[in-house]
Amino acid sequence: MNRNVLKAPAQVETVYAVDPFMPPATGAGRLAFDFSATTFTRPAGMVSLLAVMDRICRAGDNRRIALTMPHSNVVRTYWRRAGIMDALGEFCDFEVVETAAALPEYNPVEPLVSCFHFRNGPDIDRLSEEMELKFDSALSSYSSLLDECYEIFSELTTNALYHAESNGGFVLAQKYDYDSGPAIEIAVADSGIGIRNSLSKNRELAGIDRDSSAIRKALEEGVTSIGHSHRGYGLAHLTHNVQLEQSRRMVIRSGSGIITLSGDGEIKEENTAVEYPGTVINVTIPLELVI
Repeated sequence: MNRNVLKAPAQVETVYAVDPFMPPATGAGRLAFDFSATTFTRPAGMVSLLAVMDRICRAGDNRRIALTMPHSNVVRTYWRRAGIMDALGEFCDFEVVETAAALPEYNPVEPLVSCFHFRNGPDIDRLSEEMELKFDSALSSYSSLLDECYEIFSELTTNALYHAESNGGFVLAQKYDYDSGPAIEIAVADSGIGIRNSLSKNRELAGIDRDSSAIRKALEEGVTSIGHSHRGYGLAHLTHNVQLEQSRRMVIRSGSGIITLSGDGEIKEENTAVEYPGTVINVTIPLELVI
């Protein structure tokens, strides 16, 4: 059977990483994603990819995607231990490629929140408990940040579940040890209607004609999709949380818009030629050791 093969980049790290898969290839043959050359992945890239796969597989014929596994044994190990393999298995048939020489496995990776397709409130509650257990054990030195990380996680997942009009959403959170110090990344993506379409349900906001402008509007206090101060796609609470520390950062991609908010208040606005089918948000929180 002929196949439409789309090759993944070497680094699947950011909200830009899924651009090679959008729009998906059309025409005869089975759709295939080739990750053989991928050597590194991160939460934002993987949840973005899963949301794109969700959209593809729910479109019309509910087709499954052939996925060529990475040559890198390190990436395969991470996918397995972080729950990514299980999440991909909902949409993909795996084609295993043997490495010429297997690399030694790194120390076991323990995600803060495993990669998961959440579909309801109980799913979010269970994942929240997983986060709390990690803070009580492996991250006990940073326990003072649990409430803030929980608030970020809760806001992101709740928006995806109740306001995106999607089939739930995807989450992955991970602690990293950078040269500059440790940090947590929390990424959530959905394949829903996007922020601009969500805000357009509020007649006062229906005239916004750019996705980046809609994202910026959603960051403002009191802005919602239905005109109620305590409900909607308002992201102002997340904005406040990010701005508690200068080194924090939040990246939001929805439709053709991308907004990057830094903890110092700087906002970078972009409009891309490639439209993302839904919304993906990645929050980075540097950790300070609590004595």
